[in-house]
Amino acid sequence: MPTYCDQACPSGTADSSHTSQEDTGVESGDSIAPEGNADKRCEGSGEDSGRDPESQLADGEEYEELAKNDRGWRKIVRNFTPSWFTVNMGTGIVSILLFNLPYNGTWLYWISVGIFGLNTVLFTIFLAISILRYALWPGIWRVMLQHPVQSLFIGTFPMGFSTVVSMIALVCSPAWGSWVQIVAWALWIVDSVISVVCAVGFPFMLMASGRQSDLPSMTAAWLLPVVSTIVAASTGAIVAENLPTPQLSLWTIIASYLLWGLGMLFSMIILAVYFERLALHKLPPKSVIVSTCIPLGPMGQGGFVILKLGVGARKFFPLNKTLDPAAGGVFYAVGFMFALMLWGFGFMWMLSAIISIAKCKRIPFTMGWWASIFPLGVYANCTILMAVEMPSQFFKVVSTVCIILLFKFEPSLGPDGEEIRGIPSINSSADSSLSALHCLPHLKPLIPKYDAFLVACYSAHPLVGMLNELVSIAPAEAMTPPKRKYVTGIFEASVSKSISLLRSTSSIDSSAHSGEGDGGAEFKPSFGIISTGEVWKDIFARAVPELLRRPSDFSIDDNVDLEPLFAGVETTGLSAVELHTRPAEEVETRMVEATERLINRAGKQVAAICLGCAGMAGMDRAVRQGCIRALGPLQGEKVVIVDGVVAGVEQLVKQCKLEIITIQAGQCGNNVGSQFWQQLCLEHGINKDGNLAEFATEGGDRKDVFFYQSDDTRYIPRAILLDLEPRVLNTIQTGAYRNIYNPENFFIGRQGIGAGNNWAAGYAAGEIVQEEVFDMIDREADGSDSLEGFMLLHSIAGGTGSGLGSYILERMNDRFPKKLIQTYSVFPDTQAADVVVNPYNSLLAMRRLTQNADSVVVVDNGALSRIAADRLHVQEPSFQQTNQLVSTVMSASTTTLRYPGYMHNDLVSILANLIPDPRTRFLITSYTPFTGDNVEQAKTIRKTTVLDVMRRLLQPKNRMVSITPSKSSCYISIFNIIQGEAAQTDVDKSILRIRERRLATFIPWGPASIHVAVPKRSPYLPNTHRVSGLMLANHTSVATLFKRIVSQYDRLRKRNAFLEQYKKEAPFADGLGEFDEARAVVMDLIAEYESAERPDYAGGGADIEES
Repeated sequence: MPTYCDQACPSGTADSSHTSQEDTGVESGDSIAPEGNADKRCEGSGEDSGRDPESQLADGEEYEELAKNDRGWRKIVRNFTPSWFTVNMGTGIVSILLFNLPYNGTWLYWISVGIFGLNTVLFTIFLAISILRYALWPGIWRVMLQHPVQSLFIGTFPMGFSTVVSMIALVCSPAWGSWVQIVAWALWIVDSVISVVCAVGFPFMLMASGRQSDLPSMTAAWLLPVVSTIVAASTGAIVAENLPTPQLSLWTIIASYLLWGLGMLFSMIILAVYFERLALHKLPPKSVIVSTCIPLGPMGQGGFVILKLGVGARKFFPLNKTLDPAAGGVFYAVGFMFALMLWGFGFMWMLSAIISIAKCKRIPFTMGWWASIFPLGVYANCTILMAVEMPSQFFKVVSTVCIILLFKFEPSLGPDGEEIRGIPSINSSADSSLSALHCLPHLKPLIPKYDAFLVACYSAHPLVGMLNELVSIAPAEAMTPPKRKYVTGIFEASVSKSISLLRSTSSIDSSAHSGEGDGGAEFKPSFGIISTGEVWKDIFARAVPELLRRPSDFSIDDNVDLEPLFAGVETTGLSAVELHTRPAEEVETRMVEATERLINRAGKQVAAICLGCAGMAGMDRAVRQGCIRALGPLQGEKVVIVDGVVAGVEQLVKQCKLEIITIQAGQCGNNVGSQFWQQLCLEHGINKDGNLAEFATEGGDRKDVFFYQSDDTRYIPRAILLDLEPRVLNTIQTGAYRNIYNPENFFIGRQGIGAGNNWAAGYAAGEIVQEEVFDMIDREADGSDSLEGFMLLHSIAGGTGSGLGSYILERMNDRFPKKLIQTYSVFPDTQAADVVVNPYNSLLAMRRLTQNADSVVVVDNGALSRIAADRLHVQEPSFQQTNQLVSTVMSASTTTLRYPGYMHNDLVSILANLIPDPRTRFLITSYTPFTGDNVEQAKTIRKTTVLDVMRRLLQPKNRMVSITPSKSSCYISIFNIIQGEAAQTDVDKSILRIRERRLATFIPWGPASIHVAVPKRSPYLPNTHRVSGLMLANHTSVATLFKRIVSQYDRLRKRNAFLEQYKKEAPFADGLGEFDEARAVVMDLIAEYESAERPDYAGGGADIEES
């Protein structure tokens, strides 16, 4: 039901039911991290998400206040609620019963006195905490009054107070004299006034607050506020017996009659409604089954009061001339008649309640337990009084039995550790509340771990508010303000996305609709909801307008009226479970018909339709058919179908803002990086000055992954540019895109002479300049909200990218141990090396890549030259052209991060699919087609389909690395990113075709892992081809590239060629052991890949199947 996301935002689910029809989710955040990367995942942290989603982070003082309120006595006081006064009700009625027990004794009297003392102490403590709570946090009082549950328990305060006053009159007045009688009378007046306010205020709030309530969600707790006047009347009848003057007793009795009438009539009205609720919607769930005892309260207490007041009337009316002396007898007789009627009805209700509770056996403990003890107690007290007045041995026995049942009731309701059970599907507001109670205990331990939670039930689910309240409280042990957490529901997310679509001029073509089927009337786009059972029609008819009355929740000015945008709700008449158990043809027919009704009712002006149930995910085809039948093929295809699960995940992914910092080292790294940033600017509609272009209004992207906004709203790359010589960086600083960079993030070596193609010189320079370099990196990291990791762009063959890059990798691993580090490493052309010491530099750099990077994307100059010659028709490609090839691959590989969907939207989840074992972390790439919008002079390809592109990606000629596969070489895993017109059915068919034709050979010890993402394509670039694709693959033949590097190293080392220039540098001050260690590491890497080709690599083979 609720989906929770870590900072990488892969979603998991905690199910609120025993089936999954209403609950949708994908892989858990815990299950996706590869073993080696598990410790790299960003630590979750929380912030005040109970506020408006667009609000800013709490400042230091505000955070300190939040943290202070979440520990010690402040935490206890802040979370104290009126429901605690039910303890006084239960404890108080026990003391009264023991005092009045027909078969009494001195020992029972003193037990009752002891319980009375305990109850007085408890009431005093609860009252003090309540006063302190509302004094420290006065705003809580208003929130509590508006709360649909806590507000009902306000009536427990005067009822708990009444039990204390009654025992003062029964025990203290006879012992301490008349002054105590006056004190008891004064306390009764205070209690009566509070009771009247509660009894009258509750119905008024129910009718005037605007809060909508439906019959299935009603419980007997509605009686708590109004019964308080009946309880106050009972106390008045007891107090009147011992007052100093008959006249005072008379008016106390008359006032008590008024209190009884007020509470009794209100109670009868509520009981009638409650009986209708039980008759139409069956018994309450197990978690609140004890509430069926609450109606005994007005029956038992009402019978006791009317009889006790009759006794008083018969005694005091003749002593006063206010009324006819005979009136007392009449009042007594009528009271006895009413008491018998109420007692008899109560007896039948009690039997029904006991049978209902007995069926449940053990019942989860809640504070409502005490509120259910009280009605049983007052019913027993009424029986005792009837036994005294008749007198009757029968009523004495029955009253004693009731008291015994009362004490037997206690252990049956004690805490047994049993959790509130989930339900098969959510089909009403009451079901939503029950599922919230089920899920919340499971989610509390996960709050520190995850950054975002998605409640995957399509309703105004109370769990959204509960989670928002929990994540808004900062952990007490935190020393610094934690980062923000986010909560939403799929209902809220789908409405938000619909509003966004309707208000976007680029998403709704109003002119296309104008004049079709409406007599030329102006088209006013709206959205509607297709849901399940009929009950949801009324629920959403109230919930959606209530949500739309808060435009600020959608980042819209409060003066904007959004309610006209809502077209209404239509339902299929099926429950969430029946969507998946009824015949598919019936379900589809009902969804088509519901869609037609919705569109026709809205005057054919529906532009977006929300799937109003998590179980409808994947059923948009039926809704589309309904749109086409109602609007015709042309306009029916234009209606946007909003899946709440996808909308919710997209919203949370955007809010979590997972950032990646790019570090460009050396000439190659900075040239590639420069092309990469130019490509990203084009894809996101950012101009050369860093400002958003006027046409860039589409939205839906995440620029913040790689950019941040400066104070003047310009987009600045999260990039660190490093080089030991100035030439390339000077070119960037004077180039067309010079204004997009942060000038503080450029570093040029002081001497400006570079590393001279010497790994050792670059590494040694890293030790010298590390303070300046890491000041820049730390500053950029500190400015990130949720940093996921780093990307290093470099070459392994030269001096700076190889040597300085190696030093940075080592220190980054120590400095940011929980952040991912991915490199785009350009390998030298092993067939035509332009620098003779390339093998030395490459081997030394490969050691650091193997030991310190989480993922290495390999491209080599040899393959780039081959692709340039074959695809670009260039025999001698320039560095700019090969850099464009690399930047195209980088751009494509980050598409799912920048245009996120509900899967593969973070680096962790991508690497988890590609690297099942952290020892095999070198990835190869393929891209097709290279088109004019990607690379200048690219060859034109006439046809592109999903299958065609996925087949081309597997062809060796499209690989951007020079490898020579053997017969035993195989894929460990494949991750394809397909852009363009790619339907999921086409993707599934293509994977099946690849498997059938055995176009790819996979490891014998695991599944044929082919993962495919179909992200959104940039709306600002021309689409030369219908479909394009990138393949990131983990293939064992990458080891052949490493073997060639080792072979070339061995030939050089055998002659000890060119070693003198290395010996001059600090890393080789103690000899050439660095070379030997590096060679050993690379040989182990080669052996690892060769082992991965054998069935026994992971403990035996496995049947090959699609991932």
